[in-house]
Amino acid sequence: MRKSTKKGFTIVELVIVIAVIAILAAVLIPTFTGIIRKARESTDIQLIRNLNTAVATENALDGAEKNANIGEAVEAALDAGFDLSKIKATAKGNYIVWDSVNDVFCYFDKDEGDEGEIVYIPDQKGQTEVTDDMKFWIISDHVDEKYATYLTKEYNGDKDITTTVSLHLGGAEGITSVSYDNQGAKKEVEFYTYAGVELKVNAPNDNVALYGYADSAIIDAVANTSFYLHGTVGYVEIAKGRFVAKATAKVDTLVATSTDVNELLTETANIKNVYTPVNATNLTLTPTVNTVDLSATVAETVDTSDKDALKVKLETIKKAATEFAGGSGTEADPFLIGTAAHMANITKNYDKQAWYKVAEGVTKIDCTGLVTIDLNGTFDGNNVVFVNLTDELFNNVTAASVATVKNFTIKNCYIVSTTNYYTAPVVRRPQDMDKLIVENVHVSGYAEAIIVSGFVGYTEVTDVIEIVDCTASITLVSTGSQVSGFFGNGGNGAVKVIVKDSIYNGSMSSTASAGYYVCAHDCAAKLTLQYTPEFMAANANLHEAFPEMDANHQKEDQYTAKYSKLTSRALEAPQNVGDVLTIAKDDGAVRAEAMFVVGVNPGNYTRVCQYDEIDLAGVADSFTTKNVKLYNVVINDGVHGNEVDGNTLYLTAADGDGTYNAITFTVVQYDAADRIISISSCSIPGDK
Repeated sequence: MRKSTKKGFTIVELVIVIAVIAILAAVLIPTFTGIIRKARESTDIQLIRNLNTAVATENALDGAEKNANIGEAVEAALDAGFDLSKIKATAKGNYIVWDSVNDVFCYFDKDEGDEGEIVYIPDQKGQTEVTDDMKFWIISDHVDEKYATYLTKEYNGDKDITTTVSLHLGGAEGITSVSYDNQGAKKEVEFYTYAGVELKVNAPNDNVALYGYADSAIIDAVANTSFYLHGTVGYVEIAKGRFVAKATAKVDTLVATSTDVNELLTETANIKNVYTPVNATNLTLTPTVNTVDLSATVAETVDTSDKDALKVKLETIKKAATEFAGGSGTEADPFLIGTAAHMANITKNYDKQAWYKVAEGVTKIDCTGLVTIDLNGTFDGNNVVFVNLTDELFNNVTAASVATVKNFTIKNCYIVSTTNYYTAPVVRRPQDMDKLIVENVHVSGYAEAIIVSGFVGYTEVTDVIEIVDCTASITLVSTGSQVSGFFGNGGNGAVKVIVKDSIYNGSMSSTASAGYYVCAHDCAAKLTLQYTPEFMAANANLHEAFPEMDANHQKEDQYTAKYSKLTSRALEAPQNVGDVLTIAKDDGAVRAEAMFVVGVNPGNYTRVCQYDEIDLAGVADSFTTKNVKLYNVVINDGVHGNEVDGNTLYLTAADGDGTYNAITFTVVQYDAADRIISISSCSIPGDK
């Protein structure tokens, strides 16, 4: 046997190999890391270059000379296609920065200089030197310690913010207070807040400016050169320094709590109440503009000698001034809403008609614990989203003539009513008035009661309920009587329910009866449906559901199932010029409406043509369309609509160039009570 001569590595050899690998790693890994960082910085720089070019172009097209603040700069970037709430510097520790003096985006590079530096892209002459007068803003999900900060919607920190820099709340939601304290050298700071926020300032050497909305501003101290208010605040309290209300400012109540306040100045008449110390005879609200008329402003004094009594007095004054985020309740100057507390205060005004509107910048209101609201007047949600709603948003709703609730979304509500016989997430009970309008309201979630509906619950005393451009995907459960997608019950009243371009596409169940639009059992409401051709075209595949009620709007035996469905069927489209479309008449139909939509591309409807009503009296089994009015759309192989005089419709449409457009044709049949019985449709793809 031959002896093996193979040998393994010795321990010494292995140690040497490992040492070589470690040395190479120590040399190469930092090099690779540096290369990666440089690549990321290069990507960031290119992003900022593109960002500045796009924003400059957008502003030029809009005729804007300069973005006045970081909010406008962020909005301009969004209009240009850059969402700065989602775009961040890829190099760790670096930021995208906005220079408010020169209105350009730049780059904070932490590797430049001793503590990092601002880099301009491109390197614009005269902007490379960082001076104390320049104000730099970063767009971030947290409050910076050095630079002014625009908070993005990703902010998830404390709702009570403490800051040492200027702050724009931006996309941050649910902030309740902002506290700024600086006992050091003089600074110029700005705050942009929204309704529901309290600003607290203690900065005896600083000039402070407040924009936007706030419930209150509590100023312990500012410089004698002042606190500038540009926005809308319910309650302002100042103990030391100077207060100036700019031309855009609105204040419910202004209080000076000591003689350390050296001046109260205003450029606007929009200050309702002013309180000054009893011993400060020279401290009065003084106009700085000749046209400002303060004759309507109520001036009173407060005793500041007893601090405990003063505290109680101020709490009472503040509570009255912050019931809303501003406004006087008129149509031109509605009460402003920013929080669920403001919503609750609407009920206090139920004895007099008023107008209410959600303030700008408020995108969401948390309704946790909110009790249903009594409304007298008009509520404009300004596209706010209500979350965590567990009760009807509005309970009793009334007005001198017309009440309106509009422009909001109720998202994922959960309403179970064990005390109310009927419920609806939007309005439970309209009171005595001519009309209730529910417009551009969208509802999702779950609601349960004996009688339950998607939008409006019950009324006998309101003449008209109008539901316009609304959608509901809510689950509705009746525990003993009735359920419907839109309106609950009209009792014995002669209520007219008008549904315009609105959809219920949720699910419903009932132990007794169900109806798609109104409750099917024991309801005297008259229903009218109004769907525009555009709406029908956009919802061509929607299968409507509707209760087939008798002349008294009652037919309980029809509704033991979940709910009734309309007859919805496809028509056989004509194939050739000259072919006639024939439609079967449904039982009980007395008229029909026929419409077709011509599109440049299949499914892209651009021209809508509505035909006259088709009188079905005397028609036995089927009918063809007649009395066609085509509003100058080319049909019938090149014949213009205003030249057609036949009694039948041919569904081929030429565009004048030898090709055919796509067409959708729809026929809706109605009974004598103006209720939809069936929807029939067909379509021809066309050549385009």
